[in-house]
Amino acid sequence: MSKIIKIYKWNPWTGCRKYSEGCKLCSSSSFYPNYYTDITLSLCNFDLPLQRNKQQEYYIPLNSYVAVEFNSDFFLPDMDFYRPYLWNIIRARPDLKFRIVTKRIDRVKDHLPIDWGDGWDHVYLDCTAENQKQADYRLPIYFTLPLKHYNILTEPLIEDINLESIFKQYHSKIETIFVEGEFCLPPHNLEDCRPCNYKWVKHIADQCKWYNINFSFDLTGTKWINELGELILVPPYSDGMEQLAKATNLTTGRIFGLKHNDSYELLEVNKEER
Repeated sequence: MSKIIKIYKWNPWTGCRKYSEGCKLCSSSSFYPNYYTDITLSLCNFDLPLQRNKQQEYYIPLNSYVAVEFNSDFFLPDMDFYRPYLWNIIRARPDLKFRIVTKRIDRVKDHLPIDWGDGWDHVYLDCTAENQKQADYRLPIYFTLPLKHYNILTEPLIEDINLESIFKQYHSKIETIFVEGEFCLPPHNLEDCRPCNYKWVKHIADQCKWYNINFSFDLTGTKWINELGELILVPPYSDGMEQLAKATNLTTGRIFGLKHNDSYELLEVNKEER
């Protein structure tokens, strides 16, 4: 029986800096005009996991899942001063499961809390790699970090990636590999969008199957080259990306122990209620 997991968004700030090839058409930049120039703290959201309602109940309920700063990068250098405060908030809610995703994996070691030890059970710190160059650089660093959970995102997947050497050495540590194509949202130009190819996705899925690693393919992206070699353009804000990805039948598992036929819903705490 399938189930729906609710994941709450926690974005302590808005804005980011371009960092690598995967940032070219960042979907978050479509919603903030000065996304790459203004890094702005959100006073309303900064301590969201600790906020309570009039009945003294947490706005983010016990045992919930939290997506941390998915509009930016948790290890953005601009936020070095504030990050210890965020770690304090995460430490104070061990009942939640926090998911952090970063491209800046080479900054993580020097910016973990002093009592991190071999990792916190309730923190999932994932590494992204959009092409072979970034996979070869970031992933060896990633697996030197003391973590309780290891998950890799090849998002946006912009070329074929061979993860054989990583899987061969670290497959027993890896929980899930995630794949998504590139989104093209206004004001970005469609001609700049790089397609995601079924062959690339299948290549990673087959490697995961061989090493018994969960594989999750949720969204094709705007340009999808299917198994017949046909280019399909998927309209933004439609469920087409999800439906086409689901039709490949490649997903075997997801984050937080979700099964292949489970789904998740991203939620925001209503500002008017606080």
